Amino acid sequence: MQQKTITDETLRMGVDVLAERDSDLYRIRDRLGYPPLWAREPGFASLVHIILEQQVSIKAAATMFQRLASHLGSVTPELVQKAGESELRQVGLTRQKSPVLRRARQSGCQRCAGTLKA
Repeated sequence: MQQKTITDETLRMGVDVLAERDSDLYRIRDRLGYPPLWAREPGFASLVHIILEQQVSIKAAATMFQRLASHLGSVTPELVQKAGESELRQVGLTRQKSPVLRRARQSGCQRCAGTLKA
């Protein structure tokens, strides 16, 4: 499978297509404009960061990620798995996100085996 890269142009095209299909998204795009395109290094650490960003502020997710990275030394599938849910909770991950991160590791995340040093 060929990996495709999202560019500013393709992001805007995608937003426009969705806005034409959904009136709520149309109003949001008109009021707030296009979302930013954030570049991320491919790998497990980026996947963890994205999971942490769900349903919380970007600032809160960044704080959780930094605590996790500092505690583990780096964010790798092996270290997340080794930490276990209780240790992940001790560094501030929620009851819902701790098992999600561990399942991401268990589900065979070989394609995203990169690390990010604290």
